[in-house]
Amino acid sequence: MFKQKKPEDLQNIVNKDKFSSFEQITKAINKTGVTIQHLVIGIDFTNSNEFSGMYKYKQSMHGSSSPYKKCLLSLKNCFQQLKIKDIYAYRFGCAETTDLKVEPLCEEENVISFDEVIRGYDKAVKNVELSGPTSYQPLFEKTMKLANKEMTLLVILTDGDISNRGRDQEALIELSKYPVACCTIGFGDGPFDVMDEFDDMKGRKFDNFQFAEYDDGMDVGLDTFMEVPAQIDDAKLLGYL
Repeated sequence: MFKQKKPEDLQNIVNKDKFSSFEQITKAINKTGVTIQHLVIGIDFTNSNEFSGMYKYKQSMHGSSSPYKKCLLSLKNCFQQLKIKDIYAYRFGCAETTDLKVEPLCEEENVISFDEVIRGYDKAVKNVELSGPTSYQPLFEKTMKLANKEMTLLVILTDGDISNRGRDQEALIELSKYPVACCTIGFGDGPFDVMDEFDDMKGRKFDNFQFAEYDDGMDVGLDTFMEVPAQIDDAKLLGYL
């Protein structure tokens, strides 16, 4: 006989990858009966992006033919299907933010459409000074404030070069106390050992972190968001929604 999971049973469970297309993921999200109210985008502007993709791209990853830009264009199609209207976009790791805060990618943090996010990125790569170190903690904290009790999708685009692992681990555990599905896309040559550790990390209320390594031939929607339906179900069982 099937036994419904209790909230405490959700801890440390790794969600199973059971979808073969993004359309299937969209249908599964709709079946949860929960609307994703907020989309938060965080883009890595640390100076490690200058060299951490040299083997794969032979240039800065924020240069011409940017993999970040290609990924954003793919994500646009995904978010149009999900019909998320409340969009926030931030940059982190630049000279203005370092590892202490995030700043809006565009003129306003709450943007009208995903096209505005792409335009904001194009402008930022021309004007923002790359720096560091890298921390996701400020982005996690910003997302927690935005989420409140509404389902939120956090998407981080990064080269994965975290400076203080312990600090970010604690922040990710705190993030698991909110209805936030965190999907992280890694760019460059890696290694992405820390991201894989975060993906399977114990101590969280639920499996709130999914990592996918970017490749030009990947199905961005499928590889990035395959755990979101289960994350929504977990947030419901935990009473977050």
